[in-house]
Amino acid sequence: MGFLIKSFLFFLILSTLLFAENILKPKLVHLSYENIPKEVYKNQIFSVTINSLVALDEFYEINTTFNGSKNIEFLNPENSWSIKDSNHLFNRFYFKALDINAKLPNITIKLNIDDNKIESDTIEGKKLNILNINEDMLNFSKVLANKLEIKKYKVNKYDDEYNIIVIEIETLNGNLKDFNIDGFSKQGIESITYTMPYTKAFYYAVIPNQLRIFEFVYYDLVNKQFIKEPLIITVDEDRVSTQSDLNPKVNDFIIYKLAIILIFSIFFIILFLIRKRIIYIILAIIGIVYIIYISI
Repeated sequence: MGFLIKSFLFFLILSTLLFAENILKPKLVHLSYENIPKEVYKNQIFSVTINSLVALDEFYEINTTFNGSKNIEFLNPENSWSIKDSNHLFNRFYFKALDINAKLPNITIKLNIDDNKIESDTIEGKKLNILNINEDMLNFSKVLANKLEIKKYKVNKYDDEYNIIVIEIETLNGNLKDFNIDGFSKQGIESITYTMPYTKAFYYAVIPNQLRIFEFVYYDLVNKQFIKEPLIITVDEDRVSTQSDLNPKVNDFIIYKLAIILIFSIFFIILFLIRKRIIYIILAIIGIVYIIYISI
């Protein structure tokens, strides 16, 4: 019995010493929030800055992992850490709140010191205070931004009853991907580019040709108010230049034209095979080159 008691006491003391060693071991990496918004609107894009205090002379690699988020879209998870000074790193991550019960992810940073040693720390993701915004505002585009700038816009004839407007827009912390105005059946984002915190997009909408002013509204996050952006409609007779031809009548005409040229090209190839005259193959090649050029 005495042996068992002594063995138990030995293992108890050993466990206590190991536990104390882990507690007293200095932490070489420590994550903390530098800034986090007190409140965020649903669908708003916002940033969170994370600091990392590093008590290491050198390290070779930084790995960052994220888990445990809820109703959050992560816009730049691959963003690199920057050096503030010799012992501080920082990173600015951009998120979009998708619902009122959104939660930031837990963020873990791992620093590889050598092949056999890694120092790490994890900061727990915070639950955000998400507010709803009044989307019943007339012509509300669903866009929330610190700043919105219309670079240029163009209006062209779409068909006998409609015009098409294409607007180049740039925002600071703006959710341009959500741009949508109630009442227009044909509209959308033609292309979008992220250079956080800036976003640039081309928005188009097919509008009645009687419309003289195209107006949309966005929410200014800095001044906490809705801003109207009225655009005077002046129809440009040139065909719209976008990634796709949005005028169906013009598009049909081009298809018929290419079909006729293709038929003649095939006809000249057949004549060349029958009569062996070089002029026929030249005409066929010209037709095929023209088809390729128009298609591109």
